[in-house]
Amino acid sequence: MKRIIDVCMMIVLLFLMAYQVTGETLHEWIGIGMTVLVIIHQILNRKWYGALFKGKYRPYRIVTTAVNILLLLSFALTAFSGMSMSGHAVPFLYGMAPVSFARQTTCFSAFRSHSWTTKNPECW
Repeated sequence: MKRIIDVCMMIVLLFLMAYQVTGETLHEWIGIGMTVLVIIHQILNRKWYGALFKGKYRPYRIVTTAVNILLLLSFALTAFSGMSMSGHAVPFLYGMAPVSFARQTTCFSAFRSHSWTTKNPECW
């Protein structure tokens, strides 16, 4: 089941990054689907949280744990920002955060290098 969720997350991420093809409404719904998949992924891998305070922390474990926690925080912030800008999928959440903050956060969190190569001034 874990592998199926991981493969689904990978496929959904590809569709999520194709904003120009999918359009705004579908992009928002795909983002909600991705959020659900990440929550399921976290539930299926909940033993990882229990193992955080067990064993010794050598440099490799410190780095991988920090990367995983930062990745989770980055995703949570991106999902929050995206939902606070939503005008179609969850319009009742629009304005949870100032739209300018949400736009900058989303652009920063979601593949900064992509925005550099496409010269997207909205993400600068």
